[in-house]
Amino acid sequence: MYYENYRYWGGELKYGETFKIDKEIVNLTKKKLPKALFIPTASGDSEKYFDIFKQIYGKKLGCKVEVLYLIKDKLSKNDINEKILSSDLIYIGGGNTNKLLDVWKKKEIDKILKKAGNKGIILSGLSAGAYCWSNKSLSSSKEQIYNGLEFIKLNFVCHYSKKNKEIVFKNLKKLKKPIVALENNSAIEIIGDKYRILTSSKNAKAYKLYLDNDNILEKKLQVDNKFRKVKSLL
Repeated sequence: MYYENYRYWGGELKYGETFKIDKEIVNLTKKKLPKALFIPTASGDSEKYFDIFKQIYGKKLGCKVEVLYLIKDKLSKNDINEKILSSDLIYIGGGNTNKLLDVWKKKEIDKILKKAGNKGIILSGLSAGAYCWSNKSLSSSKEQIYNGLEFIKLNFVCHYSKKNKEIVFKNLKKLKKPIVALENNSAIEIIGDKYRILTSSKNAKAYKLYLDNDNILEKKLQVDNKFRKVKSLL
């Protein structure tokens, strides 16, 4: 059976702030000691970033954590395949979206990750690690639209806030398609053709942004345990 479970969210990986979402990601594996693979390509293979991941997913959440350095380690295709496809969950760190996609496509990581999704491995990430799975995504800091891997057909923006609405709206008018806008510490979980919104803080929100003629409308998405049809976001 074809199974997909993605977790996209905005913000930074911090114990306390994002723990509720991190815990849910681990719970999705339904294993007592899941193997969690961290891929920090977007941050240039940052070891400090992996240290944070180990603290949260290893010490706090009880995962067996591993890392895949695709820039500084010269791994064979077989080694990369084994690391990815033997995992229970894969977490993609934030950073430079263009760098991430460029490295992945050169090494055909996108094809291996597609196999992982088909296998039922949990795919998750924040910021650039969320943008990568999408159809299109918008920068929240500059006029830029990213092309994702199109694992799902939704479009996204992370780190959405009152401070960056102007730049987000400019990008949206260029894209001319609806997007899901995630504030920091909010997440969208997608299983098959359904989704739900989760947050790790009371004030975090998520929206659907879309054009009505030349006006941009902002629809707040419900935060609860109910799954809804993904097509309602298109």
